[in-house]
Amino acid sequence: MLATDFVYDDIKLSDKGYIICDFDDKSGVEIVDVGSTITFNKIKRDSGRIYTLASATYDECVTATFDICKDDCKFDREHMELSTQEFREIMQWLNRREFLPFRIVDDRQTVCWYNASFNVDKIVIGGKIYGARLTMETDRPFGYDDKVSIRVPVGNNTSGINITNQSNEIGYLYPTVKIVCHLDGDIQIENTLEECVTEIKNCSNGETILLNGETQTIVTDNDSGHTKGKIHNDFNWEFPRLGVQMSRGQPVRNNYITVSLPCEISFEYRPIVKDVP
Repeated sequence: MLATDFVYDDIKLSDKGYIICDFDDKSGVEIVDVGSTITFNKIKRDSGRIYTLASATYDECVTATFDICKDDCKFDREHMELSTQEFREIMQWLNRREFLPFRIVDDRQTVCWYNASFNVDKIVIGGKIYGARLTMETDRPFGYDDKVSIRVPVGNNTSGINITNQSNEIGYLYPTVKIVCHLDGDIQIENTLEECVTEIKNCSNGETILLNGETQTIVTDNDSGHTKGKIHNDFNWEFPRLGVQMSRGQPVRNNYITVSLPCEISFEYRPIVKDVP
């Protein structure tokens, strides 16, 4: 069996005395839908002899179905049945009205997180509960790796910052960026790979600015120093992004970033992983 354990909401399945199994006598985790399915919308030209790609979108999120039961290395055969209370505790842990971090723990020590919740069904044999069937739902068509954090002090004569985006997805993602300004002035953050420039005017020495890439929000601890007392009035609404491009069949991951104002700047992101356990 490739995978026998998982982590959900910082709790391991094995710590509760359970193991991944399959009551249909198949080994490992049965993946129903791996997500990352792209729908290609095409426009017909030249009497149907050529189709032009109009758009391409993800239309599904990652889903999976697998079973759990008590670990027979921790329970003897007479105690493999789940009591009503034990099943309710599984429901309380896994059947949540929110998406929480989930990761399979497997023999390959791979890392692929999902934001997930579960629908849970009883597996009953001879009128007794012996396991639970979990149907996992997630909030995106792919997984993600562990968080990457980069903090760099930027002086007056900086030559730029190189950040490698390890994502499997061709395109870009929005990191969370924290800036602690060391001088008054306007700040520009430019990524030459993505040809994008983030600009925030009227920054103050000692001001801390947070650009949240996932929620697309900007906040500061010194709104009063900005136009009409709001940093939003001094922001060009171009959030920093980190890209991956293809060149001659090879991914280009290096993002060269320059910052115009002396500061301490931090980038935090989760690389996209297009994989399932």
